[in-house]
Amino acid sequence: MRFQSIGFTFVMLPYLRKIYKKKDLRPVLTRYLENFNTHPVMASYAYGALARMEKDDVASQTFKRSEWTITKVFMMSSLASIGDRLFWDTLRPLAFIVALLSAVLLHMDLFKYSHRVNLGLTEAMAAAAIYLLVYNVPAFIIRWKGLSLGYKSDSDDCYGLLAFDWNKTIRLLKLAGFICTLAVVACTLAGQFLYLNLDVEFLLLASVLLFFIMFSFLADKINVPVVYVYIITTVLFSAAVLIL
Repeated sequence: MRFQSIGFTFVMLPYLRKIYKKKDLRPVLTRYLENFNTHPVMASYAYGALARMEKDDVASQTFKRSEWTITKVFMMSSLASIGDRLFWDTLRPLAFIVALLSAVLLHMDLFKYSHRVNLGLTEAMAAAAIYLLVYNVPAFIIRWKGLSLGYKSDSDDCYGLLAFDWNKTIRLLKLAGFICTLAVVACTLAGQFLYLNLDVEFLLLASVLLFFIMFSFLADKINVPVVYVYIITTVLFSAAVLIL
C-alpha cells in the first residue's frame, strides 16, 4: 500500500539509530513509513540526500517536516523518470542484445562447414554471465555513486543528479544497442551465406526484417507510435509462417 516505504525505512534504520542514538525513533519511523516509490537503483540518491538532511537538522535542532517531504517527493519523481528511461528502457535491453550477440559469436564456427544447431552449455553460461555483468556493473556503480553524491551535494545541484548528463548517456547506450542489433543480424546473415541456406523461407523472413527496420525509421520520422510497427510486423511475420 505504501509502495517501497518499508524497504526505504529498512535501509535508513541503521543510520537513524546512529544519529538519534537513544532517542525514541517511533515518530521518525512513522515519517519514513509514509509513501515512497521510485526507481530501485536510482533510489540511492534519495538515501544520501535525506540522510544528510537528517544529520544537519538533528545537529541544528531545526527540523522542518515540510522541507524534508518536499525533498523526498522531488527525489522520487526525478529518480523514477531517469531510472525508468536508463535501466528499464535502455540498459536492460542493451544487456540482452549484448548477451545475444556474444552467444551468436561464440556459436559461429567460420572455419568449418558444419552448422551446430544447439547452443552449448559453456556458450549459454557465458552469455548469461555477460548479461548479468552488462546490467549489474553500471547498476552497482550508480548505487554507490548516488549514495555518495546525494549525501555530499545540496539542492543547488539537485543532490548530485547534475553530476551526469543522463540524456546523453541514454542516447549513447541506445546507439550501442542499435549497433549490437545490426551485428546480430549481420552474423545471422553471414551464417546463412556461409552454409548456403538461401532458400525461400530465408529470403521471405529477411524481407520482413528489412521492412521492419525501414518502417521503424519511417514511423519515427512521421511520429507514428511504435506499437503500430510491432502490430504490422507481427501480422506480416504470421502471414509468412502460414504461407510457408
